[in-house]
This record gives sequence, C-alpha cells and structure tokens, in this order.
Amino acid sequence: MNTISNIDLENRKKFFSEPPDIGSRRDIFNYTNGLLKEYALQPKKSLGQHFMIDPNILVAYADLLSSYTFDSIVEIGAGLGTLTKLILQGNCDNVFLIEKDPNFALILEKNFRKASVINSDVLTLPNEFWNTKQAVIGNIPYEISSPLLFKLAKSSFFNSGVLIAFLVQKEFAQRMIGLFGTKNYSKLSVNIQLLGKTKIISHFGPGSFYPAPKIASSLVVIFPHQEINPIINSSEFQQFLTILFTRKNRIVKSLLKNHIKNHKNRFQKEQIIESDPEAFSRVKNLSPDQFIKLFERMKDVLV
Repeated sequence: MNTISNIDLENRKKFFSEPPDIGSRRDIFNYTNGLLKEYALQPKKSLGQHFMIDPNILVAYADLLSSYTFDSIVEIGAGLGTLTKLILQGNCDNVFLIEKDPNFALILEKNFRKASVINSDVLTLPNEFWNTKQAVIGNIPYEISSPLLFKLAKSSFFNSGVLIAFLVQKEFAQRMIGLFGTKNYSKLSVNIQLLGKTKIISHFGPGSFYPAPKIASSLVVIFPHQEINPIINSSEFQQFLTILFTRKNRIVKSLLKNHIKNHKNRFQKEQIIESDPEAFSRVKNLSPDQFIKLFERMKDVLV
C-alpha cells in the first residue's frame, strides 16, 4: 500500500486526517482496466481520455491538497474515479465531479455517492458555479486548457479560489510558466501569469497513463491572484497580444506600425508609437505587467 509520507502532521490535518490509501501501480491499473471491461468501454480519443495509473501522480496531488482547506473541490474529467478516490479520503464535504462522457458519469454516480456528479461539458457551466473557496483539479484535454482558464477568469473564481491544479501536456506547461526573455515565453505565458502564480509540480511520462499518450505530461498548479485586471478578458487586449506574439523576436514598434499601415491617420499614430520607450523593446523582453501598461497607452492607436 502506498501512502504519502512527505507531509508534516500539522498540514495533513487540514485535508487528510490520516495518510491516504493510494495503492500500487498494479492496483490502479487493475481498477481502471477492470471497470473498462465490466462496462465494455473503450477510451475515446475524441475526448482525450488517458487514465492515470501512476501512484506518483496521486502522491503529488495529495501533497498539494494537504496544505490547504477548501469549501469545495471540483474535479474536471473525473473519468473512472482514480483521483476521486483520493479526494474523498480528505476533509471536504462538497466534491463535484465534472464528466462529459455519459457512460463514465453513470459509473461515477454509482461508485461515489458522496460526490455530486455533473454530466456536462465544463465549458458550458455557468459562471456562478465558480464562486466559493474552491480547488479546481483534473487531468484535462489540451484543447480545453486555455478556454477553461479564461472561463474561470470571467467568473468570480479569482476572488475566492484557492488553487487550480491540472495535468496538461508538458510543452503546454512549459509555455504556461515561460519567463520573459526565454524561448517558452508566449501569449499563453502572459495571460497565465496575469491570472496567478504558476508552478510545475512534476513531469510524468506517457507510461503514467492508460492508454499511453504520445507525449509527456506535467502537473501544474496556479495560485490565483485575488484581484485580476479586467483588461485580461477584453478581446482588444487579446488581439494586441496576438499581433505582437506573431513575431516575438521583433521590435514592438515595427509590429504595431505594420498593423496600422493602411489606416487613414497612419502618420499621427506612428508618432505616438515612436514616442513610447517600450515600443523599442523586443516583444519577448516585455513582462506581463508591461504588456498591460503598453496596451493602455496604445489601445486607441490600434483602432
């Protein structure tokens, strides 16, 4: 039996009253494979279904959850309930399991009566759902990673949420934490870092999942800023970032001037751009906060 061992007793009391039962790799695989056979189901590539079978993933989640208290925990893409079994050993009365696949949702309802199962696409849930001292966790498909984070940003989650912890593609995780001036710095990096403090907990190879994906994954945690600048959610700011990050090695002013080259007031706008000291920086060298300030000075130039 695997149990978590690197958490001090004081922190453990916050979420786990005693060391959680995690099980061995064989235990987790047999649990997963057994349910798939029992219900004659196959993982769906269209939904990005790869089930965690590595106990080290569960240890990492347990280590993270043990240090905090929550009003509720939301697991996205609960699947067959491998992570759910860990969560329900903790001290949280309100556990929500979001599962898009109706077959898996039925299994979750049958096996985890202490949790509330929501058979839905997480992106369609109302913003009001994300309004308590929550932890939002899960093994989510790559294609919904960014849309989900922006959905949370538009809700009240960042006023009260405790943490977000997702298993995502390793490359995506590296872009999430990319620092300005580095090769992984991107539009995604800017947005994520404006939303919260982000950290990679650990990396996991394809063999940590069944069926094995073609790429490695990373467990990433975001600790939300309690207040975020509403500009982040504006389509104008996102377009501004898109314009600049199409060529992140270029000088800012050249990209902005190219964007307005057909504007009737082009020359007046170019003068404003030329007068801004940060317009002479390379895109990749501007920090997230500098992008916010630059946008506020340039937003009227771009229209």
